[in-house]
Order: sequence, then structure tokens, then C-alpha cells
Amino acid sequence: MLFKIKSILIFILTLNFYSAYTQENVIDSLKLEISKQTKDTNQVNSLLELAKQYQRIDLDSAMEFSNNALTISKILKFHKGSANAYRQIGILFYIKGDYEKAMNNLMLSLESWQNAGDNWGIARAYMNIGIIQKNLGEYNKALENYIKSSIIQKEINDVDGLARSYNNIVNIYLELGDFESSLDFSFKSLQIHEELKNEIEIAVTYNNIGNIYHAQEIENKAIEYFNLALEINKKINDKKGIADNYNNLAEVYSKMSENDTITAIKRKEYTTKVLDYLNKSLPLYEEIGFKKGVALSYTNIGDAYLQLGNYEKVLINYQKSLLANEEMGDKNGIIISLSRKGAYFDSIQDYGLAVRYFEMAKKFAEEIGSPERIMDVAEGLSFSYANIGKYKLAYQYHVLFKKMNDKIISEGNIKSSTQKEFRYRLNKKQKEMELEQQRRDMLATEELKRQSLITKGAVLGLALMFALAFFIFRSYRIKQKANIKLEAQHIEISQKNEELKQLNEEITSQREMVSQQRDIAVQARKEVMDSIQYAQRIQNAVLPRREMFTDLIPDYFIFFKPRDIVSGDFFWMKRLENHIVIAAADCTGHGVPGAFLSLLGVSFLNEIVTDNFYTASDILDSLRNRIIEALHQTWKDDEAKDGMDISLAVINTKTKELQFSGAYNPIYHIRNNELTEIKGDKMPIGIHIKEPKSFSNSTIQLQENDTIYLFSDGYADQFGGPKGGKYKYLNFKNLILSAQDKTMKEQKNILNQAFNDWKGDLKQLDDIIVIGMKF
Repeated sequence: MLFKIKSILIFILTLNFYSAYTQENVIDSLKLEISKQTKDTNQVNSLLELAKQYQRIDLDSAMEFSNNALTISKILKFHKGSANAYRQIGILFYIKGDYEKAMNNLMLSLESWQNAGDNWGIARAYMNIGIIQKNLGEYNKALENYIKSSIIQKEINDVDGLARSYNNIVNIYLELGDFESSLDFSFKSLQIHEELKNEIEIAVTYNNIGNIYHAQEIENKAIEYFNLALEINKKINDKKGIADNYNNLAEVYSKMSENDTITAIKRKEYTTKVLDYLNKSLPLYEEIGFKKGVALSYTNIGDAYLQLGNYEKVLINYQKSLLANEEMGDKNGIIISLSRKGAYFDSIQDYGLAVRYFEMAKKFAEEIGSPERIMDVAEGLSFSYANIGKYKLAYQYHVLFKKMNDKIISEGNIKSSTQKEFRYRLNKKQKEMELEQQRRDMLATEELKRQSLITKGAVLGLALMFALAFFIFRSYRIKQKANIKLEAQHIEISQKNEELKQLNEEITSQREMVSQQRDIAVQARKEVMDSIQYAQRIQNAVLPRREMFTDLIPDYFIFFKPRDIVSGDFFWMKRLENHIVIAAADCTGHGVPGAFLSLLGVSFLNEIVTDNFYTASDILDSLRNRIIEALHQTWKDDEAKDGMDISLAVINTKTKELQFSGAYNPIYHIRNNELTEIKGDKMPIGIHIKEPKSFSNSTIQLQENDTIYLFSDGYADQFGGPKGGKYKYLNFKNLILSAQDKTMKEQKNILNQAFNDWKGDLKQLDDIIVIGMKF
């Protein structure tokens, strides 16, 4: 949830809303020029240009120059000047976070451009109004204004404006989670701005591309484009742009530091980078008066210090963030700051203060009616009240948390439907625009042809009039020469016909050859598919029969969903005298390569698990040794590190004791609607970068109605949803918990439906195996 909030706010900080920027010497030159001018249209234009220079370094000065330009324009009845002044004032209110005043001024700008009959300005006004509407969540209206803007810009050949419209359409696609289209329009915009050598817009577009990669968690590409933008912004001394870039880079490294697989040293290195970037962005935001950036920077600095364990600085920065949000009247920001303070006091076990700040945050959350904010605060209160022994209140807030979570899921489904409608409308509008442009191009081409024919006809008519007598006079001689020429042409045509006949024979031969090659390719593909389908039958044959599960564990499910025809994930079960051994495994790769490894894994497990009983960890130790030996794995850097991740349980049918051992993959144990995760060891079944050690062994004493889940990472790693991101393990846990009152068969159906809804039209990313068992 926190990542989503930060990402949206940082993307808003970098929206494409501004005109060209020049160096500081231009500012001095403009001031000198204004001092020499009288109150005329030239002075209006100079004041507005000066305001543009200041809008990213000093908002108060920029507002003063813009208001002066508006006053003079009204006196002179200079409509274009008024339109530009209203637009500039609207931009400044947007930067200050006052969307209502920004919208009022931009609507006045549109009216002034219409009075002046200036299509360039009308298109820019529609574009700017759309940006405000997008930030207010009015995507339908924003989309309509972007389309209006781009249609006008194509008509008047405003390529710079069209590139800006492309950037705005990027924002809509990003909101819909369509990353491919977002990047497509971003690179179209970038190409135009590079041809125009518009450095500030190139930087903005780089920033947008970086944000798209960051939203997909492709962090190396995000860092690359943020640094490209930073290099340009430093060159042109764009203070707000530089601050935005620093904030973006901090967000990327903050996300990287949350990765569970990195070392403590690497995590500290990333967190130090986060602080370095934020301590650079904060003074720049403070200098230009951009309060949203100031508040966000303080929050992020507090988060970084919390990760480093510097608790004194954590509280100081959270308090500064709170004051900045209170000064702006940003209730959403106030809730986040109060919740941060509550979480901080909870982490240092001062539960009384934690409750106090969470309760304050709850009042604001209820005031704005945000289910997300209420859910976050309710979760914090539930934990804090539980820690001080007030279990009744803790339960009440847990119920509220669950209620808000269900509401968000429901609203998410509605939003998904709405986003699909937006995507359809956007594509439809773009098709209409393309057809309209084709129609205009066709009419223009036909008109040019018509004019050309008229001109050629006139010239030809005159030439014929002058040449008529000459042609009559020489007609006889020409006829004779024509006869000779015709005879020569007849001979030449005969030769050509013979050549064409030979060429036709060659083409026929080539067609036959292509047809034969096509038939060979079709047959080869059929043979490959037949082989793969036969491999599927083999794989299904070696997997345990479902009846075995039914006999031993009546209430269970197996959710097995290969990405391709055959699977690199597999499930396995074997019964000994008083024990049941069950495993869910994920081999390197998927499709045919993964299936080969899965067959190897099943074969080795059948050999290892015999009546000479092993513990769960011993089974994994033995399986790892056999895999390494079978694949001839050594420590060479250039060889494949193939293997598998696995979760394996051994259940004593008499004592109801469950042993667990895992290679990366965990096991979930649910009792009385509480989920306990037992993590596997962070090493695979196969060669590893560290010296191998024995797998650990955990035990659970099962009780009646306990449920156990073994699984691979395929479900949680699937991309989809409104943003095209990963499903993630937190959502997977919540989904399983929400279905605990259902039978295992019903739970399987719920998992399948949730997966399909999340995936939508995207391709399945990986093989999936989930095993659920109720005792």
C-alpha cells in the first residue's frame, strides 16, 4: 500500500505540464528588457516568459509576474496575453497543490483562447485541463480533453504539443496498468522532443519512462532513465526537475532495500543511498516552495532512518512531514504522517502513544471516507490494542480492517471494469482519429492530383495548338517511321514474351519448392507438438494419482496449472506404514526443460523415501545430493545452476505430528483463522553459491480442523490487476484466510477464479502448484 502511495505521488510530481526553460542569464536579460518597456503587449509577453523561468525555482515570484501580465492584458484587451497569463497562474496553483484554483484559471484561459480564435492555445488549454481532471480522478473527462487537444494539434501540425499530448495519454495508460502502451507513447513523445531539441521535455519524458519501469519493478531500467533525466536537469539548472529525479531514485533504492533476498550489507548500502538522494531533494523543494515534495521527502527520510535503527531522527522527520501536510491541509498526507508516528511508537513498544496517533489518524480517515486509509489505521489499532491487552477493541478493529479490505476488493473489481471501458474508449477514439486523418490525407491528395491534371491539361492544350500544323505536315514521314518502329517493337515484344515464359516457369518451380518447404515445416511442427503432448501423458502418468490423496486425506485440493503443455512444477505423495510424505516443487524453467527436471525429481523421491524412514530434512539433503550428481554440477561460473525449490511435509498418521523442511518455499499452517508461515531454508535443491549445509527440520502438532498449504511461487508472482503488477504473497495469504469457512473443493474454485480475474488478458507467467489439506 505504501509503495503504491509513493509511486502515484512521485509520478504526479513529474507530469508533463511545462514550457521551455532557459538559463539564468535569460532572467537577467528579461528583467532589463521589462524595465525599458512601456505597458504594451511586448511587456506582457516578457513578464510571462520571466514567470516561466521562475516557476521551477521561485513560485511566489512567478505568481507575481503572472498577475502583473494579466492586469496589463486586461487593460489592453489583449486576449492572447490574458489566455497565457491565466494558463501560467493555473500551472502555479497546480504546483502548489490547489487544484480548484488551478482549474478555475485554466477554464478562463480556454475562454480567452477561444475569444482570440487561437487553435494552438485552445489545444494547450484542453491538455492542461485534462491534467487537472486526471489528478482529481476524473479519468473520463481527462481522456476526452486529451483527445480534443491531440486532434487540434494534428490539424495545425503542432508537433511539440502533440508530443505533450502523447505524454498525457501515457498517464492514462499507466493508470490502467497497460505498461506496453505507456512505453510506446513515451518513446513516440521522446522522438519528437529529440528532433525539436527540447531538453526540458526530453528530461520529463525520461522521467516518465523511468516511472513506468519502476511500476513494473524493472529497477535497473528505471535507474538508467532517472539518471538520464537528472543529467539534463542539472545541465539546465531545473531545480524542481532535479528534486523530482532525486526523489525517484530514492524510491527505487528504497524498494530494492525491501527485498528479502539481499544481504544486510547491501540493504544498508541501498538505505544510505536513499538518504543521500532525499537529503539532496528536500532543500530544493523547500527553496522553490513545493510543499507536496517537502512532505513526501520528510516521510521517506523517516522511513530510511527507521530501517537504519536511528529512532531519534525517525520521529523528527515524521513530525516535520505531519506539519507540512497540516500546513497544506492535505488530509490524506496527515493520515499517512499520523499512521507513521503510530507505527513508530508501536515498534518501540510504547503502545499507549501508538494508540493515540492511530486514533487521531482514524478521525481524519473517517472524515475523508477513504477505505484504504481506514483499513491501514484499523490494522495498526488492532495490533496496538492487542499489545496492551485490550483484546475486545483489538478484535473490533480487526473486524473493521477486514470489512474495509473486502470493500477495497469489491471497489477494485468495479474499477477494473471501468478501466476496461476507458481502454476501449481510448482505442476507439484513436481509431477514429486515425481514420479521420486518413480521410483528410486522401482528400488533400485527390485535390493535388486534380490541380495537377488541370495544369498539365492546359499546358498540353497549348502545345497541341502550336504543334498541330507541324504534325499534319510531317504525318506521312512519321507514319513511315512509325511502321519501321512498330516492326522493331514487334520483334522486341516477341523476345520479351519468351523471357516472360521462362520467368513464369522459374516462378512456378519456386512456388512448388516453397509449398514443399511449408509442408515440411507444418509436419515438423505437428511432430514437435505430438511429442510434447506425449510428454504430457508421461508426466501425468508419473505424478501421484488423485485417488491416493482422497484415500489418505479426504478433504484436500490440488490446484495444478502448467504455463505450457508440460510443467516444471510438480506435486508428489507417498505413503509408508505410519507416515504420509507430500511435496510441492518448482523446477528451474517451465515447459519441456522444466518437465525433464520434474521427472528427475519424482524419480529420485521415489527412490529416497522408503520404509527406512527419513526425517523431512534428511529427504531434502539426499534429494539435493542426487540432483547435483545427476546434473554433474560443480562450482564453475559458466555452468547452469539448474535445480528446484520445494516444500516437503512428513505427517505421522498416528501421532498427528507434521515435519516440514523447505528449499526456499515455505508452508502455511492455519488454526482458528490465524496463519502461521514456516519459511524454508534460503538454498535450492541443486548447486548454491554458499557452501551447502543441512536443511532445517520444523514440527507442528496438528489439531482437528487445521489446514496446511504447500505451494510454488507461480501464483504470487503472476502479473495482472489494474496496474499490471505482481499478485504478491500478502494478497495470497489474505485470499486463503478469507476462504477458511469453505470446503477445500470450494477453496480451489476460489483460487482459480481469483487467479483468472487478476491475470485478465495477460499471459500466465509461470507454472503453478498449490496443495491444500484440512485435518
